[in-house]
This record gives sequence, structure tokens and C-alpha cells, in this order.
Amino acid sequence: MEDATQIKKLSALLEVSQALASTLHLNEAVEKVLEILDRDLGMKRGAISLLEEKGDLTIQYAHGLSEGERQRGRYRLNEGITGRVVSSGKPVVVPQVSKEPLFLYRTRKRDPKQEESFICVPIKDRRKTIGALSVSFPFRQNRDYEDAVKLLTIITSMISQSLRLGQMVEQEKAQLVDENALLKRELQQKYDFRNIVGTSKEM
Repeated sequence: MEDATQIKKLSALLEVSQALASTLHLNEAVEKVLEILDRDLGMKRGAISLLEEKGDLTIQYAHGLSEGERQRGRYRLNEGITGRVVSSGKPVVVPQVSKEPLFLYRTRKRDPKQEESFICVPIKDRRKTIGALSVSFPFRQNRDYEDAVKLLTIITSMISQSLRLGQMVEQEKAQLVDENALLKRELQQKYDFRNIVGTSKEM
């Protein structure tokens, strides 16, 4: 049974790697990763929150959340579990959400009939924490949380590399657009009809 579980995890990691490497469309790739976590690892809901320039955390990618729930998923540093994870740069495990006073229930209502476990892992770019991956699982008495954190930490490392690559691609695109606009302006000025000076009698 243990071998089968490990094979499943390794298979999921391989799929995650392939999903992130298969396209430069970051939204598509990251949402595929969350789908893999759902299908292969039993995740109930998952979200990736990233730091904005103003310092707030907002949900940028999600699986199992409605658009309204995504919009409500906004946190300040040190606020709730997600804010604390990003502020400290350390993962947090909540085995039973109903017993954790820091859990804000911002993206969903509390369901007393269905106990959940919650794991939140920082997403780091080099040494800087830029966001967090938060995942909800159905509560299970014998869940190996340490192993789950290790697995999610590997996945967040892969996501971080894709985010950095996506940022580089966007910066290069913006630079090409600026260079193209500058070239057009230079060509217009150089070949503007008003700049042509005639020397013949006809001109």
C-alpha cells in the first residue's frame, strides 16, 4: 500500500512538471496543476495567492472555488493563515479547521458536517516569499501531514520557476512592444513627406 502511494505521488509530480513545461500560458498551466492535486492527491480545494505591489495577497489561481469566493480571498500580511505563511515564509498545517481560531472562512462558509484539514505552503522566488499555495483536504485521522508538506513544497518550487519564467516572457514582450513603437516613430519621422526637400524645378 505504501509503495502504491509513493508511486501515485511520483506520478503526480511528473504530471505537474509536464503541465508547467508544456505551455507558456501560465493560467492554463497552474490551473492544470491544481486539477492534478485534486484528481491524484485528493485535494478538495486549492488556491494560489500572490503578493501585489501594494503588499496585499490576492487569489490569482484557484480550483474548487467560485468567482465570488476567489474575489473574497484577499489578505494582508500576517492576516489569517495565508498572511502568516507569507509573512513568516514557513508552512502551516491545520489538521482540523474547526479547531483553529485563525482560520477566517473568507472564501467559504463553515460546514459543521464536514471536517477539513488545511495546509498552506509558501511560494518562494529565491529567498523571497512571493505568495502561498493553500490546499484543503477532507479530514483523515491518520494523514501524514509532514509528507504532504514536503510534496507541496516541491510543487511550489516548480510553480515559482514557472512564475519567474512567465514574468521574464512578459517583460521581454513589453520591451519588444516598446522597441517596435520607437522604431515606427523613427521611421515616420525619417520618411515623413514634410521632411522631403526637393531640389529640382518641378519640386
